[in-house]
Parts: sequence; C-alpha cells; structure tokens
Amino acid sequence: MRIILCIIMYWVSVFPMAGQSVMAEIRSSNMKLVFKQYSDVVRETEATLKNTNLSKKDAAALSLIRGKAFMGLNKYSDAATSFDQCLIHDAAAFDALVQKGICAYKTNSYAKSIYFISQSLLLNSINPEALLWRGRAFIATNKLDSAKKDFDLAIKYQHDNAELLAERGYVKLLLKEIGLAFEDFEKAIAIDENYCETYFFQAEYFFSIGSFGKASTVIDKALDIVDANEMYLFAKGKYLYFNSELKKADSFFQKVIELNPAYDLAYYYAGLCKMSLNDYATAVKLFTSAIVINSKSKDYFVKRGLSFSRMGQPKKACVDFQRAIDLGATEAIELKAKFCK
Repeated sequence: MRIILCIIMYWVSVFPMAGQSVMAEIRSSNMKLVFKQYSDVVRETEATLKNTNLSKKDAAALSLIRGKAFMGLNKYSDAATSFDQCLIHDAAAFDALVQKGICAYKTNSYAKSIYFISQSLLLNSINPEALLWRGRAFIATNKLDSAKKDFDLAIKYQHDNAELLAERGYVKLLLKEIGLAFEDFEKAIAIDENYCETYFFQAEYFFSIGSFGKASTVIDKALDIVDANEMYLFAKGKYLYFNSELKKADSFFQKVIELNPAYDLAYYYAGLCKMSLNDYATAVKLFTSAIVINSKSKDYFVKRGLSFSRMGQPKKACVDFQRAIDLGATEAIELKAKFCK
C-alpha cells in the first residue's frame, strides 16, 4: 500500500512540474520574440517539441511561437510548416491561420493569403491584425473596395491605430479619394509621428502626380526616423533621379546596394544616372549587375544596349536589343533597326 501511495505521489508531483516547465518556456519564448531572439526560440522550441508527452495545447502554443520565430528570420516556408503543426494540434487556432496568411502575403501568394485569413476571420471576426493583412492582400490583387471595407472594420475596433489609418489612406489614394486619404494620413501622424509608412504613402502620391521635389522632401521624414531602410532610400533616389538631381540620386542607389546587393532596381536606376551623366562604361557594369540578378527585365537589356551603342559597340548593342525583343520590348525593334544595319 505504501509503495502504491508513493507512486501516486510521484506522478502527481512530476506532471504538474512538467506542465509548469512548458508554460515557463512558452512565456520565455514569447519574451524572446519581443526582443527578436529568433534563432534562440527556434532552437529551444525544437528540443521541447520532440517531447511526446506534451499536451496538444502546449504543442500548439510552441508550434505557433516557433513559426513566428521563423517569420522573424524570413524563413516563410519553415514558418508555414510550424503553423500547420499548430493547426494539427488545435484546428481552431485562428492566430496560426492569420500567420499562414501573412506568410503567403510575404511570398506574393496573395490569393492564398486572402483564403487563410478569411478562414481565421470565421473563427474570430474581430481581429484587426487579420483585417489589416487581408486588406493588404486585397490591394495587391487590385480589390480596392474590399480592402477599404477591411480597413474600415478594423479601424472601428482600433480607431487609434496609425498603421490601419495609413493603409486606409493609401487605399483612398488609389481610389482617387485624395482629400479623404490625407485626412487619414494626418490622423495617423497625430497618433504616431514615427510610423514611417505614412510618409512613404504620401511621397508616392506626390511622385505619381509629378511633384518629385515634394516627394523627396516628404520621404526625408521617414529617413529621419529609419535611415537604413532600403525601400525608403530607393524611393529617395528615384525621386531625385526624376527631379534631375542625378549625382545625389546615384548616392542613394549606392546606399541601397550596400544594404542589399541583390536589389536589381537599384543597379538599374544607378545605371540610368550614369547614362544621363554620359558615363556609359559604368552604366554597362550596373545594368549587367541588374541583369545577373534579374534576367527577365526587358528594360535592363534595352538600356544596356543603348549604352553599348553610345560606346561604339554596335554588335553588343544588337545582341541586347534582340534579347529585349524576345522579352517583349516593342521599342527595341526600332532601336535594332536603327543601330543594327
């Protein structure tokens, strides 16, 4: 009898401790996500998830955390697998569906993004994060009215969210509701003047109407907050290029290339700057770098061909014009007829 009692006491004492240990790890991992210690979270959760005695609830929670860590590392395929594991343990884990939708969005699978997030909203219709990301996916698929409805609903629940207001403002810009768009931008800035996307959206509007100097001034506000953002730096360079400030523009494209050597458009625009400055040899090198990264852009071949022609190398120019034609560049047909006689 005493032996049986000891065994019972042992199991009662061990399993609560095990549960407490897992809960402690869940809390610790969530804190590490906040501090962006993603690799640590991936490593630690992998070891714990191998424990076959985990409850379904704990396994679901750890898989969800692990997936978010993979997202922080930009490993979206691994993240999606972790979210699938979470859903195996808990089919009603709406957050896992939202995160799967975000993964799909990040990999340009917008229809899948809309599907997964819509499924999550069936489980929890009052989820501003889900509505935000589905709205973004709707924008990417040119379903602007649907996007606006999602942002409207999300703002109903979080009226003081600068991100939601900025995104709705952007949709209103696309819908040509300019005045209403800038009302949302002003509200977003009043709530959080450090949310950079608001300035980026405003700058893109000014660029779209040909106010390149104004666009350049507005994007500076974003760069004052985050000075090493490749998208904002590229935008600044683009605005300066179209405003004919070529040397300044080139300096920003070089900064983008330093941050991300695989940013083909930065090489392309830097090449355009060099072309405009009659530095065709450097332009060719830059266009070549862009082509190495992305050989499917007809514009890259057209511009490199023009640079070769101005360097007195018609044979190389003609090869590039033909490649551009093969990629669908109708303007290259006239160029080939002119330079390749």
